Amino acid sequence: MRGSVVTLGDALDLAATDDILAHVKVVDLLKCLPRVGDKRAAEVMERLDIAPNRRLRGLGRHQVAGLKAEFS
Repeated sequence: MRGSVVTLGDALDLAATDDILAHVKVVDLLKCLPRVGDKRAAEVMERLDIAPNRRLRGLGRHQVAGLKAEFS
Protein backbone atom coordinates (compact mmCIF):
# COMPACT_ATOMS: atom_id res chain seq x y z
CA MET A 1 0.00 0.00 0.00
CA ARG A 2 2.92 2.29 -0.45
CA GLY A 3 1.78 5.74 -1.40
CA SER A 4 -1.88 4.99 -0.88
CA VAL A 5 -4.22 6.46 1.69
CA VAL A 6 -5.84 4.17 4.23
CA THR A 7 -8.81 5.45 6.20
CA LEU A 8 -9.47 4.53 9.81
CA GLY A 9 -12.33 2.31 8.65
CA ASP A 10 -10.04 0.54 6.19
CA ALA A 11 -7.43 -0.03 8.89
CA LEU A 12 -10.02 -1.44 11.29
CA ASP A 13 -11.31 -3.80 8.60
CA LEU A 14 -7.80 -4.87 7.53
CA ALA A 15 -6.81 -5.66 11.13
CA ALA A 16 -9.00 -8.77 10.99
CA THR A 17 -6.70 -10.36 8.40
CA ASP A 18 -3.39 -8.46 8.65
CA ASP A 19 -1.28 -9.68 11.58
CA ILE A 20 0.98 -6.62 11.60
CA LEU A 21 -1.89 -4.15 11.65
CA ALA A 22 -3.75 -6.27 14.20
CA HIS A 23 -1.01 -5.66 16.77
CA VAL A 24 -1.07 -1.85 16.49
CA LYS A 25 -2.42 -0.13 19.59
CA VAL A 26 -5.69 1.72 19.05
CA VAL A 27 -4.34 4.88 20.66
CA ASP A 28 -1.36 4.91 18.26
CA LEU A 29 -3.62 4.56 15.23
CA LEU A 30 -5.91 7.34 16.45
CA LYS A 31 -2.98 9.70 17.03
CA CYS A 32 -2.00 9.25 13.37
CA LEU A 33 -5.24 10.92 12.32
CA PRO A 34 -5.38 14.66 11.60
CA ARG A 35 -6.38 16.79 14.63
CA VAL A 36 -6.15 13.84 17.04
CA GLY A 37 -3.59 14.04 19.81
CA ASP A 38 -3.17 12.37 23.18
CA LYS A 39 -6.11 14.17 24.75
CA ARG A 40 -8.72 13.56 22.04
CA ALA A 41 -7.62 9.94 21.55
CA ALA A 42 -7.97 9.30 25.29
CA GLU A 43 -11.39 10.99 25.41
CA VAL A 44 -12.74 8.97 22.48
CA MET A 45 -11.36 5.71 23.83
CA GLU A 46 -12.83 6.35 27.29
CA ARG A 47 -16.23 7.22 25.83
CA LEU A 48 -16.23 4.02 23.75
CA ASP A 49 -14.97 1.94 26.70
CA ILE A 50 -11.69 0.99 25.01
CA ALA A 51 -8.81 0.18 27.34
CA PRO A 52 -5.66 2.33 26.84
CA ASN A 53 -3.55 -0.73 25.97
CA ARG A 54 -6.07 -2.34 23.57
CA ARG A 55 -4.83 -3.45 20.16
CA LEU A 56 -6.87 -3.32 16.95
CA ARG A 57 -7.71 -7.01 16.77
CA GLY A 58 -8.94 -6.92 20.37
CA LEU A 59 -11.76 -4.48 19.65
CA GLY A 60 -15.38 -5.56 19.85
CA ARG A 61 -17.80 -4.90 17.03
CA HIS A 62 -19.52 -2.08 18.92
CA GLN A 63 -16.17 -0.42 19.59
CA VAL A 64 -15.23 -0.69 15.90
CA ALA A 65 -18.60 0.76 14.90
CA GLY A 66 -18.15 3.58 17.40
CA LEU A 67 -14.71 4.47 16.07
CA LYS A 68 -15.96 4.43 12.48
CA ALA A 69 -18.90 6.68 13.41
CA GLU A 70 -16.64 9.08 15.32
CA PHE A 71 -14.11 9.54 12.51
CA SER A 72 -16.12 9.06 9.33
